[in-house]
Amino acid sequence: MKRILSISFLGLLIGLCSCKKNHDLPTVSPPHWTVDQTGQYPTSMTVVVQLPEDLRPYIQENDQIGAFVGEECRGIGTQVVSGSVSAFFILVHGTTSEQSMLSFQYYSSSKKHLYATPAFLKFTPDGSYGSADGPRTLDLDPAK
Repeated sequence: MKRILSISFLGLLIGLCSCKKNHDLPTVSPPHWTVDQTGQYPTSMTVVVQLPEDLRPYIQENDQIGAFVGEECRGIGTQVVSGSVSAFFILVHGTTSEQSMLSFQYYSSSKKHLYATPAFLKFTPDGSYGSADGPRTLDLDPAK
């Protein structure tokens, strides 16, 4: 009986710690990202990504994901569900001579929080990163 109580107490502590961690995240309003449509960025690359496992249970239809060069949004993702896999397809816009590094931001509507990656992916005209059969998993951290 003592062992069962100890295990139950340990489970309660772990649960409280993980709940507290989620409450420390600031609540933010949904972003209003837009992509330049003037023709300034005539080439594109395709990015197919999925969320890390710890965020997948919270995916909702009105979540948002975007690809960025610095603070400029260069692509907005569309969520596609195939079987048990939920992936985001992003058409990222750029120039033919561009050497910029891309970062990603994900807004979780259920958690009302923004997650981000550092700049890690080089823009490649007509290139691709991930596929429908093999989406790449983003390494997202809570944005501060």
